[in-house]
Amino acid sequence: MENKLKYIVLILMPILLLGCGINDVKTLSKYEILNKDLGISGYLEIETRDSLNYIVNIIKRYNRDKVLKNNRKETYLINNNTLISLDGSLQLYANKKDKCYDYKSSTDNNFQSCFIGFVQLEIGDKTFYKVKKFLISEKEVDGISRYEYYDDNFNLLRSEYNDGPLNYFRIEKVD
Repeated sequence: MENKLKYIVLILMPILLLGCGINDVKTLSKYEILNKDLGISGYLEIETRDSLNYIVNIIKRYNRDKVLKNNRKETYLINNNTLISLDGSLQLYANKKDKCYDYKSSTDNNFQSCFIGFVQLEIGDKTFYKVKKFLISEKEVDGISRYEYYDDNFNLLRSEYNDGPLNYFRIEKVD
């Protein structure tokens, strides 16, 4: 009877440890939202929980006075230089330079993401190497496009307005 109990514990222990999030890695990243004059118009905080092949981001947006305006949760599948949101709102493939992929978001808008390649990126006094650069374009409605820059683990470093009817904006990591 005692041996059976040992085997049950040995079988159930890894399942319990994985289920309890023991392998989760949590990080908190802070960002500034900049306007066309590079003045601060707001802030973002992204709490990231990285667990096996999934990333869960809790995103909080604050106004210039640091009052919370909204928050949302996004879940992504990450695998072999690929990031896909589970709701379909973002699909990034860093497999081949200058390769574009079309996808439909959860709101039925058509988008295109293009992997521009690996670049060097400077933010403040920090230099990031081998940064994944993407051009993300809405193909219908208003045609907004933006450049997005990610590190090796698909953590956002910068998002920058490229074209469309919006005012210029840039979101940069500050920590």
